Amino acid sequence: MTAEALRCRKELETRALKRFSGDADMAQLWLRTTQPTLGWSPWAHAVDEGHRNECLRLLDAAMPKGKRR
Repeated sequence: MTAEALRCRKELETRALKRFSGDADMAQLWLRTTQPTLGWSPWAHAVDEGHRNECLRLLDAAMPKGKRR
């Protein structure tokens, strides 16, 4: 794995944890589950800045449990 991929994944993980209000299990579930929009998990997808940004846009659309309308 490249240094860029590690950096992108770490940032994505940090943002996912914030998005899911500190619920590490939910953040990890989102990171490791295949997302239909991406065709695979955000963790596997975030190998460079462009792909990380796609994941971040998808994450911004994710609603934490109990927050759905």
